[in-house]
Amino acid sequence: MDKYVVVTGATGNIGGKICAALLDKNINVIFTTRDSTLIEVLNDDFKNVNSCAKFLGMTLDLADEVSAKKFLENTKRYSIVSFISNAAIDNLEFVESINYDMLRLTMKVNFEIPAMIISHLVKRWKRERVDGKIIGISSLCAVMGDEKSSVYAASKAALESYIRCVAVELGKYGISANVLRVSALGAKLIGSSDKSRVIHYSQNFSSVDLCDLRIIPSRHLVNTDALTKMIIHLLQDNGNITGQTINVDCGLSVVYPKYKNGLFYE
Repeated sequence: MDKYVVVTGATGNIGGKICAALLDKNINVIFTTRDSTLIEVLNDDFKNVNSCAKFLGMTLDLADEVSAKKFLENTKRYSIVSFISNAAIDNLEFVESINYDMLRLTMKVNFEIPAMIISHLVKRWKRERVDGKIIGISSLCAVMGDEKSSVYAASKAALESYIRCVAVELGKYGISANVLRVSALGAKLIGSSDKSRVIHYSQNFSSVDLCDLRIIPSRHLVNTDALTKMIIHLLQDNGNITGQTINVDCGLSVVYPKYKNGLFYE
C-alpha cells in the first residue's frame, strides 16, 4: 500500500511549499484545506511538480470537530506514516480586550483538533507497528513574551508541550515527534493580522524593511526551501531525532530579547 504524509493548511504560504517539496522528493501527500473549492486549484498547482508521487486533497476544518472526525474516517483507507501540523490561525489582541470566542477558536484550531488527530494516528501506528513521524510547526512567541500574542502564543506552547509528551510516551514504539519553531519567514497567518508576527513585509512579499532585517543575525528572512529541507530530513530520520524543538529563524531567537515592541507591530 502507498504511504502518505498528511499536511494541514495546504492553502497557506508555508503549507503549499511543504507539499510541493515533498512531492518533488517523490513523497506521497494528503493535503488539507477548509475550502473544498480550493482542492482543484491545488491539484492543478501540484500537477506542475515534476514527480511521480501521488497527492490527494481532503477537506478539513480544524474549527469543527465533526469535520475532523470525518477526515479521520476518510483517511482509514490510506497508509499514513507522517503528520505535519501546519495550519494555524492568528489572534492579535491585548490581554485586557481578549475576545473569548476567538480564544476558544484559536486554541481549537492551533492545538485541540491537531492533538485529537495525533492521538488517533498514534493509536493506528501502534496497532499497525508503523514508525510514524509527527512534526508540529510552531512559533518563537510560544516561549518569548510579546504584545498582543497571549492567545496565539499559548496555543503554540500547548502544541509544543503536547508533542514533547508524545515523543516521550511513543518513542519506544518507533514513533518520533518534533517541533519546528519558525520565525522571520514573512508568512501571513489566517486571521486578523495582515503582517508577519515579527517581521514587517510588503503585500507582495518582495521587500522587507531594512531596519528590521538588520536585527536578524543572518540579515535575511528564512527561506522556505530551508524549512522544507529540515522537514524532509526529519521525515527521513530513523528515530535518532525526537522530542526536539528546532528553531528555524536565521538566528532571530538568539537576539529576540533585545527587541523593542515598536519593531513588532505597526
